[in-house]
Amino acid sequence: MALTVFTQPQGEPVTLDEAKCHLRVTVTEDDMLIEGLILAAREQIELECSRALIKQTLELALDAFPCEAIILPRPPLVSVTSIVYTDVNGNAQTLATSEYTVDTRREPAEIVPAWGKSWPSTREVPNAVVIRYVAGYGDDPGLVPEALKLAAKMLIGHWYENRESVVIGQGLTPATVPMAVDRLLMPHRILPI
Repeated sequence: MALTVFTQPQGEPVTLDEAKCHLRVTVTEDDMLIEGLILAAREQIELECSRALIKQTLELALDAFPCEAIILPRPPLVSVTSIVYTDVNGNAQTLATSEYTVDTRREPAEIVPAWGKSWPSTREVPNAVVIRYVAGYGDDPGLVPEALKLAAKMLIGHWYENRESVVIGQGLTPATVPMAVDRLLMPHRILPI
């Protein structure tokens, strides 16, 4: 199984103005740095939570159809764009939407064969099944849960103030990102199945 981002998000869950307000920064000299921290914070939260924050197109590649459901990583699911598979003759085929059902009530969402249908046979080659789909809370940062946005701001703030990999606090004790970020992210994590 391989998951790749086919189309990157067109924005971020935290705007530059929101980040600068959180950081209490009024100058423009650090804008590029802050924009990089915003991107890094989103990527870190997406990785930690196995969730897409801003709408993006993903591709899930499988070596064959599973026995049961195809679980789509990085919820929330917006839509399934296509399912392309390599048939037993080695030809690329697009699976008709009438052949499968998408269950969006589950999180992460699942794709199952339609009633009375089964998955087609595939050639035994790597990435024989490729599912392209759109996931994320939307294009509007206002649709991202506030706890996830706050976690991003906390990460941005921590990284802005501490630009080294280890920060030595008072008494020569290494300091880490506060546990508050973990607590904000916890209810949004997708646990492995």
